[in-house]
Amino acid sequence: MRIDNPALVELAAAYGVATEYLDQLQRSVQVTEESVVAVLGALGVDASSPTAIRDALAAEHDRAAEAPPIVVLRSAEHRTLHIRGLARLTLEAGESRKLTATDEGLTIPAGLPLGWHRLDTSDGEIPVVVVPAVVLGPADGSGDPPDCSSPLHAASATNEAPAPPRSSTRRVVRTPMGRA
Repeated sequence: MRIDNPALVELAAAYGVATEYLDQLQRSVQVTEESVVAVLGALGVDASSPTAIRDALAAEHDRAAEAPPIVVLRSAEHRTLHIRGLARLTLEAGESRKLTATDEGLTIPAGLPLGWHRLDTSDGEIPVVVVPAVVLGPADGSGDPPDCSSPLHAASATNEAPAPPRSSTRRVVRTPMGRA
């Protein structure tokens, strides 16, 4: 049975709560209204009455309209923020770009260089972090994350030649088994 309350379905979607799912046989299963209300309650959202749902939706719309505290996007992505007016995007290297909002909001363009940038708006400053479109795992298939503190990793992020490895002063001493 589908949930008959469209406001509850909208509220659930805003908080990432499913109102239906596919079971192991790929059949659609409808979640009960009571389950959705209980899950929203566990998330701290009162959905126990039509008035509570309406108030929670209004609060969610207000929250969604606010500028985010930080923006993280992949280098190939663009992002539209609910910001009106003019803004200036200052790239990590110091280059500055003027951005103008449209009816949909202010769009941060795709194709920005990787790094930490700054979006200056009339409401304040928002950090913009641009990350690689894809991060590959280790080539050895171990599943272990790469050592990000290694000189090789640091050089690959800046497209510089890696620093030569430091020589080790430790020696490996092999002893017969049972002897220290």
